[in-house]
Amino acid sequence: TFQYGEGFRSFDKFTPYIGAVYDVTNDWSLYASYSEMFQPQDYLDRNGNYLEPQVGKNTEIGAKGEIFDTGMIATLALYQSSMDNVGVQDGTNLVPGTVDPAYRGADGVEAKGLEVEVAGEIMPGWNLFVGGSTMQLSERGDDDFSPDQPRTSLKAFTAYTLPGAWSEWTLGGGFRWQSDTWVDVTNGAGQTHRFTQPSYIVVDAMARYDFNERGLVVWTDPDG
Repeated sequence: TFQYGEGFRSFDKFTPYIGAVYDVTNDWSLYASYSEMFQPQDYLDRNGNYLEPQVGKNTEIGAKGEIFDTGMIATLALYQSSMDNVGVQDGTNLVPGTVDPAYRGADGVEAKGLEVEVAGEIMPGWNLFVGGSTMQLSERGDDDFSPDQPRTSLKAFTAYTLPGAWSEWTLGGGFRWQSDTWVDVTNGAGQTHRFTQPSYIVVDAMARYDFNERGLVVWTDPDG
């Protein structure tokens, strides 16, 4: 049972999931899965009615294993999703009696993508993570569906615990990059303007100091 605003809506839906894993070698495994989706939504349409739940199905295949006995674990995943009644903004329409944008249910939405990750300890005290993904998102074959979501992204992060007398210190850094996005906005006069966010990168840095084995500062009360 879901509550939105002042009302309740109840759904009784069975969503199956099935998966299988096959060990190719001692270090590598293949997997496959199938699942169905049923997601209630709190969007209102141009008539003030709630959108029906989003429904769909998802299939995924992939591989996971250790790279050349290095301790680094690699994963590769390919997925495809088909969805109906996906809530998206309905142009310039508003929910009756409000200034809130109205939504519509988009049918025939398909998502296809590839995800790759490599993570693990390169050497004692030195950890590394590298990942990337690419995605195609379309509505009835139109690849411009939901262009505000980046189609490609990359990320990497590494952390190193210093040796010897400096072992309380861990230093790290990385970056996140995503491809450009855009959105079309139509004003009250019917004019449409495109706003674009170019691709960008965010750089991260960190430093950590372990005060004791529990990561806490310990002090004593001089008054006992």
